[in-house]
Amino acid sequence: MGRVKSRILIISVVLVAIVGGAMVVTAEESPPGDPALYEGDAVAEDGVLAPEGTTIVAVVDGNEEDDVTVETVGKYGGDGFENEKLELDSELGDNVSFHVGDADGPEAIESPVPLESGTNHQLLTFPEGTFDADEAPSVTDLTVSLDENEVLVGNQTVRL
Repeated sequence: MGRVKSRILIISVVLVAIVGGAMVVTAEESPPGDPALYEGDAVAEDGVLAPEGTTIVAVVDGNEEDDVTVETVGKYGGDGFENEKLELDSELGDNVSFHVGDADGPEAIESPVPLESGTNHQLLTFPEGTFDADEAPSVTDLTVSLDENEVLVGNQTVRL
């Protein structure tokens, strides 16, 4: 009977040490901050929109933290809840910068911006020549239909 009690005592001491150690480690680690989500328009200074397939990268303190692929020309992320966005821990640092391709790629002129929790609509303007103008979409056909018989021209209304 003494052996069973001593084994139970030893197992109890080991469990307390393991659980206590895990509690100390957990107490020392800080919990993640609220998510900071970024989405918006991506364009170069020369007016060329970011083509589909372009990778936009979020960098905090020199580390690439997240990336998103442009799925709609000129837009990264999406404004709907279901759309992927650049998602960062708001406690990673004070600022975030945005690059094309990787952390060393062309940097958005607006960078860095404050790293703030919540959903942030952020225009990203990259240096001229960042995106290939030959890959940019162009308007080949435009149809306009009017439901009204008035059109605003400049600051005057014209009746048709």
